[in-house]
Amino acid sequence: MRPIGYIISISTSQSNIEDVLTVLKIAGQGQMLFGTTTEALSTHLYVIPAGKKSKQELTTQLQAVPAFSKIHVVALSKSLKKTELSEVRKIFAGFNWDSSGVSDDELSLFIVSKLKGQYSYYIDLDYKRIRKGPVKINIKRLEEHPQYSSDWLKKSDRKKKDTQAGRQTHDDIETGIVHIESEEVEVEPPPPPPPPPKDLHQMTDAQIKQWMQKNDSRNLKDEEIEVKRSSEEILITINLDEQTETIIYKLRR
Repeated sequence: MRPIGYIISISTSQSNIEDVLTVLKIAGQGQMLFGTTTEALSTHLYVIPAGKKSKQELTTQLQAVPAFSKIHVVALSKSLKKTELSEVRKIFAGFNWDSSGVSDDELSLFIVSKLKGQYSYYIDLDYKRIRKGPVKINIKRLEEHPQYSSDWLKKSDRKKKDTQAGRQTHDDIETGIVHIESEEVEVEPPPPPPPPPKDLHQMTDAQIKQWMQKNDSRNLKDEEIEVKRSSEEILITINLDEQTETIIYKLRR
């Protein structure tokens, strides 16, 4: 039995409209719900309301696009199953969202509304302060949005009819900026880097890691230290508590 639609998450090396259109050309008419961009990757969440291909066929075609990585496809049944909802929650977790406060019924209502091209529900992100760990989300009715206007529904209905009338183009892709207000939290600066030993250039990567662990006060683990070399310098990158610090030691000639 063909799925009635898909929820898809795809990462690319950079964010551009061409990649969005490529996804929609392969998967079918739908919409991009959410996107996030870091220095390394852009990840987007799509909903496709018509399952014209099997999950395997769709996944294979998306994987064949060189620019795409971290592809996650959830095929949806007419009556959403717990396993499908669980897979959607995994996609949410990839966006650093904590959906534990969202019931299966609420998640189902949200997905079904998006499959129907309706804007009855939206995802509310609890960005009250900068903090470690996933951001809690809630599913709310559109009327509960603090900036809600009845014009939103009229606009979405017009957009739905225009999109269904033909192929999607650049003009069908809407982009926007989300402003997130947060409380500032003081972050303790990292300790100053230790002075390099005279034989640093002769040390192996393992020896450099051991030296950092011995001379840094943060009880670093092996996997938290990365060593890179060039002909002129040694770069030691420390990834700790979702923060990245790079120490550059110039090699003496």
